[in-house]
Amino acid sequence: MPKKQKKDKMESKSSQNDKIQDLASATDDHDYCLSDVELESDGGEKRNLEEMNDLLSDHSSKVVRPSPTTSDILAAIQALHVRFDKQDDKMADINNKLSENASLIANLVESIEFNAAEVRDCKDKIAGLEKEASTLRREVDELKEKARERDRYSRRWNLRIKGMKEGMGEDIRKEVIKILAKIAPEWSDNMEYIVDTVHWIGRKEEGRNRQVMIQFTKRLHRDGIWKKSKNAQICETEKIRFAEDLTKEDRLEREKVWPKILQARNAGEKAYYRGAVGYINGRRVLADG
Repeated sequence: MPKKQKKDKMESKSSQNDKIQDLASATDDHDYCLSDVELESDGGEKRNLEEMNDLLSDHSSKVVRPSPTTSDILAAIQALHVRFDKQDDKMADINNKLSENASLIANLVESIEFNAAEVRDCKDKIAGLEKEASTLRREVDELKEKARERDRYSRRWNLRIKGMKEGMGEDIRKEVIKILAKIAPEWSDNMEYIVDTVHWIGRKEEGRNRQVMIQFTKRLHRDGIWKKSKNAQICETEKIRFAEDLTKEDRLEREKVWPKILQARNAGEKAYYRGAVGYINGRRVLADG
């Protein structure tokens, strides 16, 4: 090869290297898109962007970055210390909150245990009170029944007169004794001693005849008048009738079986009451039976 050609070729390569060096320096400061850039060689051949990028990357890899200084290392260490201090503060705050929560939980557990003990004590007291109340209810029921029995027993000396008309200023005791003397003439001489008290029942109301209560001194005379009055002529004449002095409970019990008693009487059967209990042909009648 002639010397002149070699010299031109070397100058061309040197010029090409200078261009590459300039492009490499430019790319360090700017971000260019070289996708459409083309370079020509001295032979007229074209090189595309990919080849140029390979050359630039080879050149850039050879650039040495400066090592961190001592001040940079110290600054980084100081920054880490600050971050660790902040984390320590956060952990201390979390520990304090956990301690507070543990104390609150302990207090709650203590309160719950105390309330549970109180509830158990209250349950025991309630159980005792329930037993006592049951005993008291039974005793009250027994006392009520005894009181009713005493009331029933005392009423066995009494009879009531229904349908008797009230007169102005009349002596009801004398009027009743006259009627009783006609019912049982054999006792007429002693009727003043046979009859204890006589009085109207309830308040006087216009258009309503009150019943008359008679208390006898002996059950013998009361039962005799009660039996004789059912067929006495004076009762039909005066349009009155005698009745037993029953308690409210006994009257209600009689009312329950009265339809059956009336039906049996209409059918010609023997139906009657003994106290609050009804009987038909000797058999006890039940309201729901």
